[in-house]
Amino acid sequence: MISTLKPLKDPSLLSSYRPIRILDMSGKLFEKIFLTRIFHEVSESVLMRNEQFGYLLRHSTSLLLARLVEKITRKFGEERLKDTVFLDVTETFDTVWIDGLLYKQTFLHFLLT
Repeated sequence: MISTLKPLKDPSLLSSYRPIRILDMSGKLFEKIFLTRIFHEVSESVLMRNEQFGYLLRHSTSLLLARLVEKITRKFGEERLKDTVFLDVTETFDTVWIDGLLYKQTFLHFLLT
C-alpha cells in the first residue's frame, strides 16, 4: 500500500494522505467476483435494509436526500417529527468547482420550479 498526498493539503498531517493499494490483475478479478457474489447473497437474503445507500447501485445521494426531505415533510404534516439526521460533509466540497456547482443548482432549480 502507498499513500499519496491530497491536492493542496498540508503534508505534515496524516489526514492529508490518501491510501492506495495496487493490486495485480488476478487480485482485481478475484475482488470483482467476490464483491458481486456478496451483493447477490445480501440482496437474495434481504440482509440489507432499503434505507442503505452506501456502495449500492441505483442508490445515489440525490435519491437519499429526496427520501429524507419527503420523510421530514410527511412527519411535519403529522406533527410527529422525532427523527435525528447526522450528515457528515467534512471535506466534501474541497475539490468542487464552486462557480459550476452554483450554476448547476440554479439551473436545476429553474427547471424544477
